[in-house]
Amino acid sequence: DGLDPEEISGEDFRFAVGRVLGWQLLKSTLFDVERTGSGYRFRGRGRGHGVGLCVVGSVRMATQGATAAAILNRYFPGTEVRGSAEPGAVAARAASLDIIVPAGEEHERDRIADIGRAALAEFSERTGIAVPARVQLVFHPTVEAYVRAAGQPWWTTGATRGARVDLTPLSVLRQRGLVEETVRHELAHVVSGERLAGRPIWVREAVAMDLAGDQRSGPASAQSPKVALSCPTDAEWRSMRSADALQTAYRRAAACYNAQRAAGHRWDDVR
Repeated sequence: DGLDPEEISGEDFRFAVGRVLGWQLLKSTLFDVERTGSGYRFRGRGRGHGVGLCVVGSVRMATQGATAAAILNRYFPGTEVRGSAEPGAVAARAASLDIIVPAGEEHERDRIADIGRAALAEFSERTGIAVPARVQLVFHPTVEAYVRAAGQPWWTTGATRGARVDLTPLSVLRQRGLVEETVRHELAHVVSGERLAGRPIWVREAVAMDLAGDQRSGPASAQSPKVALSCPTDAEWRSMRSADALQTAYRRAAACYNAQRAAGHRWDDVR
């Protein structure tokens, strides 16, 4: 009682607990909490998002030949899946943009919201993909907190998983002049991620650069004599040990992407 807001979602509560007590304490949103004589007891199970679809089980069904409709019916009986009224049309929907910033950075929330909403609308229109109903941008209070949550090296700036984006501290991004660029790049992943699932990392990164208008994705990158036209492998991408190596990989990815686009491939046909 007496808190503002009076109610929050289970996912937001789980995130708040993680910030204070550690990120692996509550492994899913399927939990109950009760008051005890010395504090609170959490009881729960699972390691997922709490919406009822088991990733392991659905993958097993798919490998056994089940259709997408059969899998959905297994986990959400009675659900009816239909297309939009006009073939190929994208449902007009503004995402609910949740922006989490550390104490003392609240004044940045409106500016980030403007950047985020404009980017999502732009990317949705360009790709024909509807944006998720809820997108979360989490600016961590310290680089160490970002590294723990995102599972990325300290010299990166952001990481996207589904509709959640973990970002390095705003102070770091401001100092480097990368607030808008980073937000746009990660939101490009949010919009294009599902369409590009299973593609090499370089494809996903190149598409995000292209959508976000990253200068590394321009024609100059493809024509630079310093960049060999060899696409970075996933193993190379995951084994990088410095920001310089990452920038080189971005330029190589842009060169490969631009070459395929020049050959007539659509953005979502690049492989």
